[in-house]
Amino acid sequence: SVEVIFQRTTVRASLHELPHLPAESMVLYTLTRAPEVDEAIVKASTAWDVWDSKGDPTKFPYEYPVEERVLIICGKAELTPDDGSEPFTIEAGDAVRFHVGFACNWKVLEPMKKYFQYYGDDGKECAPPDPDAPKIACDNEGCGKECWDESFYTKGGLDICPRCFKKARGAEKKSYIGAVHQKKGEAFVEEEEEEAPKPKRKRARTKAKTKAAPRRQQKKGVVGAEEEVAAPEPKKKKGAKTKAATQLGNAEEQPTHHTTRAEAHEKHLTVDAADVNDDNRTTRSESALAKASVYRRRLE
Repeated sequence: SVEVIFQRTTVRASLHELPHLPAESMVLYTLTRAPEVDEAIVKASTAWDVWDSKGDPTKFPYEYPVEERVLIICGKAELTPDDGSEPFTIEAGDAVRFHVGFACNWKVLEPMKKYFQYYGDDGKECAPPDPDAPKIACDNEGCGKECWDESFYTKGGLDICPRCFKKARGAEKKSYIGAVHQKKGEAFVEEEEEEAPKPKRKRARTKAKTKAAPRRQQKKGVVGAEEEVAAPEPKKKKGAKTKAATQLGNAEEQPTHHTTRAEAHEKHLTVDAADVNDDNRTTRSESALAKASVYRRRLE
């Protein structure tokens, strides 16, 4: 089994169950006892660096800015977490993962040697932390995680890591109101993305007109290019002539009146033309007789 230590809590689980541990809990370290250490870890650790306690003090505090994985070669030590968790011992053959932010006091009980390697957040090997690099540790009780890359600076003068800031609840969350978002120790302001112009919506009237068009055509008596629909005839009242019937009657009477006047005018013109013709004939005959009498006189 693997002994996984959360804040003030110890959980025992098999290795394949580790990914299912509660994410909201902060893991301080993961301890695997010697008999249960995987052979793959033992082989991989031989390529790691070696730390020897000889020449170093037997007691010292240490905080882990990045994850550190170790395999104890020999010796024994007692570690006391700063958050008040119970002390634990590590000895030859044990494999330990010290997670980011874990802080404790070392007490070397027997001279110790260990393999060790640093790992990043992506689970891959990384370079050792730079002791001269600027640091910002989370001031939240029981955390202490290095948060130089990103942090929140509260009005109370506390540096809070993004993880603690996000999971804060109740009074603790209220105390973080107005905190300044920082990156590498400087205030960070997120650039607001410009909203894309919203597409213009088609008015409902357009659809209404399209739907109403056939109805209007039906009212006019037209449905399509070939079909025709006769408009309904208006209802006639009994005992009364409609306006259309009256106009139709007047229209039928008017041609008779105009025809009578035309005939009278034509007769008048015919009579006048006959009189003129008769007069012309008389005048011509008289002139012919006059000319004949003059001719006879000359002959005589």
